[in-house]
Amino acid sequence: MLRQFTQILVLFYFSCGLYSQQVHILQSTDIHSCIFDGESHHNGSWLRMATKIKNLRQKYKKENTLLIDCGDTIQGSLSGYLSQGQAAIEMLNHLNYDAWVPGNHELDFGSSRFEELANKTTIPMLSANFRFTNDNAPRFLPWKTYRRAGKNICVIGMQASYLAHWSYGSQFKDCSVSPAITTLKKIIPKIQLEQPDYIILAMHHGLVAKDSRGVNEALAISRLFPEIKLILGGHTHRSIPGLLTSSKVYYVQAGQHAEQLGHITIDLQTDKIESELITINEATPTDPEAMKLMSSLKQKYAIFKVSEICQLKLPIKHGRPGINCQISALIAEAIRRKTNAHFALHGRFSATSLGGIVTEQKLFDLCPYENTIFTAELNHDELQMIMQEQLTQIKSYSFNAPHRFKAIVTKNNKLIKLELPGSSKKVTRYKVAFNSRLAADGGGRFPLFKKIISQPQAKLTEHRITTREAIRDILRNNPPSTFNASIIRVTTK
Repeated sequence: MLRQFTQILVLFYFSCGLYSQQVHILQSTDIHSCIFDGESHHNGSWLRMATKIKNLRQKYKKENTLLIDCGDTIQGSLSGYLSQGQAAIEMLNHLNYDAWVPGNHELDFGSSRFEELANKTTIPMLSANFRFTNDNAPRFLPWKTYRRAGKNICVIGMQASYLAHWSYGSQFKDCSVSPAITTLKKIIPKIQLEQPDYIILAMHHGLVAKDSRGVNEALAISRLFPEIKLILGGHTHRSIPGLLTSSKVYYVQAGQHAEQLGHITIDLQTDKIESELITINEATPTDPEAMKLMSSLKQKYAIFKVSEICQLKLPIKHGRPGINCQISALIAEAIRRKTNAHFALHGRFSATSLGGIVTEQKLFDLCPYENTIFTAELNHDELQMIMQEQLTQIKSYSFNAPHRFKAIVTKNNKLIKLELPGSSKKVTRYKVAFNSRLAADGGGRFPLFKKIISQPQAKLTEHRITTREAIRDILRNNPPSTFNASIIRVTTK
């Protein structure tokens, strides 16, 4: 009788999933606070993804699932800007994510704001290689072990290692970041002492075959750490439903802007992995509870996005900065005026032109980042060295064209000389405006620039004004009517 009762009980446990040997991992990444429909050129939204997440958790049971976000979560949409990241935190809390791994854009509103938001979330924040250095700041867990399907599943979190090359000043104040590989070498032995049944790495890095700057470490990690069976990636906005690297580590990356949800099924008995990217679109119902949570923000968003900034008499078109790009000249003039600088250095953020009625949504599309404005005082020789370095990237989206002065270059983009306005030739040092990304060395592309502006005589200053604010101001008050080329090519023998 007892034996029969035990058999019935075991069958009951299996039917309830309590003894399932399968773990279901649900991954989101690079949502960029796309809460509502139409917040990006993709068809997804977090309100719709929330429905799919809840359905899958109910289907597979929470004790057999892990819901993980791999960063760039709070910034990147107009609703994210309006809430200063608060909306994304509320969505993370509402869905009760098992882990949140921050990405580089978590710092866009400033490290102080990120601290505030980190204190508001109930979600375990995993980041082994990133920390706030001030004493009272929230702490990130390097890893966390979860009990799922009767097994111990260790999840390691890893921030973008290249963070210091993108964020600067108030965005990176009281922050410290280390390479992911260096950090893993330190913590893997400690994790192995806990003898987990399975190790997952959730990181804000992509899987890139050729990466000379070392921005994305996922591929190298897969070769160096065979203990890690699954890597959940992000940052590069790629859709990778699942692949096995040459070193037999499984990799998944769930796209961008809440358009895809990663679903990975791990059989813990056989180590077999199956995965898919579930499409989120207008056919996916919105989550009524999440919609109610976001109702106040939705009303504010609906009004703000169509708010008129100005009406242009002539269009302002994008193109190649320094050659035929009116948009980059507009941005450069905006930050120059806002800081009373002699000159400015700037490119364009997106392939967006302006014409007719300019709304807040169009302005955000033009400038989707929260860059602050810096100035430095530079002499002629320093400007010349800076432009030589910039010209090495003239074909890249990272190139910053000169504004209010000209660079005379060969057909092969070699600098011959600078032409400064006649009234400026008497000035020993020139006040030059640029954004925080360039101040951080433009993603590792402009180390000489960072070295020059870091010298005491440069008097580097952060103005705590965002580029978008400066553009809005110039559009409302006095947008420039003419745009002249600043890169002048000449034929040399």
